[in-house]
Amino acid sequence: MLPNPDFDAVIEGGTAAGIGRFIAVQAERSVARPAPQRVVRWQAIAESAAGQSHRGTVPEVVGPVSLPAALPQASDTTLLVLEPSAPLPLVQAVDRSERYTIAIGPEGGWTDAELTLMRERGGIMVNLGPRILRARLAPVVAAAILVQQR
Repeated sequence: MLPNPDFDAVIEGGTAAGIGRFIAVQAERSVARPAPQRVVRWQAIAESAAGQSHRGTVPEVVGPVSLPAALPQASDTTLLVLEPSAPLPLVQAVDRSERYTIAIGPEGGWTDAELTLMRERGGIMVNLGPRILRARLAPVVAAAILVQQR
């Protein structure tokens, strides 16, 4: 989970880029601890961004939830886990899957236990290239890559 202003920016930029659903995950290294009612604000941001970018649908925003609670919500998708040290670039992991879930960790990254859990659920570890991006920018960049590859 990112601090509120950063997650707000992810929702705004990600909506414009084409993300269909946001699941706010309370990771072990998450600093922010938003109140459950914060989701109302996030949904309003998604609605505004969808209108501004002329999207026909507004993405759903859910959470905050734990990683074990979030993973079943992505069970019918290809799970791509952003991990800067992963050898596989995101662009090479894009296949003919109909839907993707992109798991982006908090500032400080995923813990080893979280990475193991996602691998056990079929997660593919990917990177966004040689640079380390801030957690608020990585989802928007990843969504833009996916949109261009589809």
